[in-house]
Amino acid sequence: MSENTTTNTTTEAVPDWIAGYVRVSTADQNSARQVAAIEEYVKNRWGEKGLQVLHKEGCGIREDKASGKTTKGRDALEDLLRTSRHGDFIIAHSPDRVARNNGDLSTIMQKLADKGVTLVYTKYPELDTSTPTGKLMLAMMSIFAEFERDLILERQREGIAAAQKAGKYKPRALNSKQVEYAKKQYEAGTPKAQIARELGISRASLYRYLNGDTRPSDAD
Repeated sequence: MSENTTTNTTTEAVPDWIAGYVRVSTADQNSARQVAAIEEYVKNRWGEKGLQVLHKEGCGIREDKASGKTTKGRDALEDLLRTSRHGDFIIAHSPDRVARNNGDLSTIMQKLADKGVTLVYTKYPELDTSTPTGKLMLAMMSIFAEFERDLILERQREGIAAAQKAGKYKPRALNSKQVEYAKKQYEAGTPKAQIARELGISRASLYRYLNGDTRPSDAD
């Protein structure tokens, strides 16, 4: 008899509400692999009944097409945080799909924990936030991820400073789409320092673009 790795053998009760969350950074990226991983996890854990719950009205797999550096503008995630209730499950592929820094991740975790909502990652099923061990492991991972990001940014700043001192640094020029994106982010309340980091320019350069003192690289 052949082995069926997707057959549900657990006696765990199927939750009344299961939702998936996927995120891609740009509109041309494909989220199909994340969706497939979520569906496979749900089927393995709760069987076909779990899939039925996942795809029923009011649940579903929600998608954001936005940077993970902030929760601003991520309507699908914000809707999940707002509408999920005690006993609900949110399934995502990995922590970096939900947040990219310790502050945001901690805030999201705390909001869900306060509501009794379980957040699970298909890539790291042991990081089940319904368990104390899972919560601890996730917090440690997010701290190390933020530490690594800080090191990368620090090396970038050091490299730019060295290049400026040697007279070899040329500031990055933004095109019209990037300038428009920067303006929208600024109007939405995103800190200028964060916008500048995301676009790879200095805050001083960002100010000049926002004020119209510097024209986009593709401007006529």
